[in-house]
Amino acid sequence: MIRRPDNLITSDYFAGYVNRTQEEDLLKGLEKSLDCTLCLLNGLSDSEAGYSYSEGKWTIKQVVQHLTDTERVFTYRALSIARGDRQNLCGFDEDGFAENDCSSNRNFSDILKEFEVVRKSTILLFDSFSSDVLDNIGAANGVNFTPRILGWVLLGHELHHVGVIKERYLLQD
Repeated sequence: MIRRPDNLITSDYFAGYVNRTQEEDLLKGLEKSLDCTLCLLNGLSDSEAGYSYSEGKWTIKQVVQHLTDTERVFTYRALSIARGDRQNLCGFDEDGFAENDCSSNRNFSDILKEFEVVRKSTILLFDSFSSDVLDNIGAANGVNFTPRILGWVLLGHELHHVGVIKERYLLQD
C-alpha cells in the first residue's frame, strides 16, 4: 500500500493534483482510474476521438497521448529520485510534445492501448519501490518531489483530464 503523502513538499500546482484524489492507496487508485478511463473512452471512434471542443484545444487523441507522455516523464522522475539521483531533472514542454505527438495519424484504439500498457508499467514500477525510497527528495525543473508525490500527481492528473473530457468533449457529468 502506498499511502497519500503526509507532507506535500512540492509546488501548489502539483499539490492541486494530489488533492484531487480520494483514494487511500496509490496502486489501487491507479488501477481503478485506468479501468474507468478505458471504460469511458473504449467505444469512441477515430472520428470522435479526433474532436476538439474549440479551436486551439487538444483533441481527445491528444489528451490521451498527453496522459501517456506525462506518465512516462513522471515515472522516469520517480525512478530517478528513488534510485538516488540528486541532479535537477529537466522539465518538459507539454504543448511541444502535443504538437509532435502524431496522434492525428494513429488509430485511437492504439493510443488507448499504449496508455493502458504504460499505466500497467507505472503500477509495477511503484509496486517495486521499497517504502524507504518513496520519500526520497529530488527535484525536476526546480520543483521538489518525492516518488510518492509523483505517483499521486499522476493519479490526480489523469482524474483532471478525464473530468475535462467528460465536461467539454462528451458532455457527461
